[in-house]
Amino acid sequence: MTMAKKAMLGVAAAAAAVLVTFAIVGFPPISGGTSGAIAAAKRAQAPQIGASDIVTGDQSAQQFLQSDVFAKLVADPNARKLLSNTALQNALKAPEIYAAITSTEFKDALSSELVQSALASSELKAALKDSNFVAALSRSDFRDALAANNLEAALAAPEMAASMSKAEIRSLFAQASIMAVLKSNEFQSAMANPGIQQAFANAAILQALSDASLQQAFASQAMEAALQSKGFVAALGSAQFDAALAAR
Repeated sequence: MTMAKKAMLGVAAAAAAVLVTFAIVGFPPISGGTSGAIAAAKRAQAPQIGASDIVTGDQSAQQFLQSDVFAKLVADPNARKLLSNTALQNALKAPEIYAAITSTEFKDALSSELVQSALASSELKAALKDSNFVAALSRSDFRDALAANNLEAALAAPEMAASMSKAEIRSLFAQASIMAVLKSNEFQSAMANPGIQQAFANAAILQALSDASLQQAFASQAMEAALQSKGFVAALGSAQFDAALAAR
């Protein structure tokens, strides 16, 4: 055998021995430099997160919470009391009720001392909780009959048959102060608005309107400015909103 062949056989034997050893104890890990290069290549191939992929929340809500309008709102103790009610917050998030609360008819009705006083009465609160009575108020012929002092025609409305079986509603028509409210232009205009009918039918709003201090909050400049702000509804019930109310 020539020397060259002997050398080749020696190299082959050595290589075979190394392979047997790796098979038994495992192959050594790839060096740090190589793994870093591979990882970098993988990162280059992976999709990158852009600004549009990051959710930052409702920007209008954040803008409202950082505004002077919000600062003035939380500085008003009546407004804080009003908006600390979770049920009322949820009611204001309903588009129909929000539209009603911000309507001219609602503001005009709430600015009437006659209406403010009547809303505090247990009889009118009970009547406004009665779906049949509210349905009757939504009828123009019922409101016209009340305005014309034609009580007989008003009570002839089909919805009133069920309502008049309740003592608190019967007593309503015996009170001159409440009848004056039912006949007033402000109240009648308000009750012609379906959204206001729905608002009065909401227990949280009706309860708030029966409290003189909360009536003032609804009618305040701070509340009016907040209701006109784009981010007000979006901010309602947020952690930052509730924390600001509780901090005062």
